[in-house]
Amino acid sequence: MAGAIHVRSDYGEHIIDSCAGLLDRLALIEERCLGATPVLVEIERAGTGYLKVGLGGSKSVLEFVPVSLDPPYLASLGDPTAAGTMIFRFEGEHTEIPARHLIPRELALAAARRFCSAGELLQEVTWEPQ
Repeated sequence: MAGAIHVRSDYGEHIIDSCAGLLDRLALIEERCLGATPVLVEIERAGTGYLKVGLGGSKSVLEFVPVSLDPPYLASLGDPTAAGTMIFRFEGEHTEIPARHLIPRELALAAARRFCSAGELLQEVTWEPQ
């Protein structure tokens, strides 16, 4: 891992110095929002960009913004035929995520680990430009 990882969610901002620390922080956030509205957690890796991970439910979502802040922005793609939405909370506001972007929680956590350790997007995730 190169440099510190900044983590931001409705449960505060934290600077993490290891991937194990990131996974611990994500587990703590997930624990805090169980039984409530799931949350989006923004993970910033210096020189790489921002990865948002949905936590708090059996399904998750990923959104990536490159460090330049220029498109393309990417989102995970689960079942492209899925209808409906799932609500996540970010910065105190509810955000409706189309169900087509929902993926298994375990896959989203694997993507967070890869982003932290190598600064790369997980290839096992199907990514869709936004």
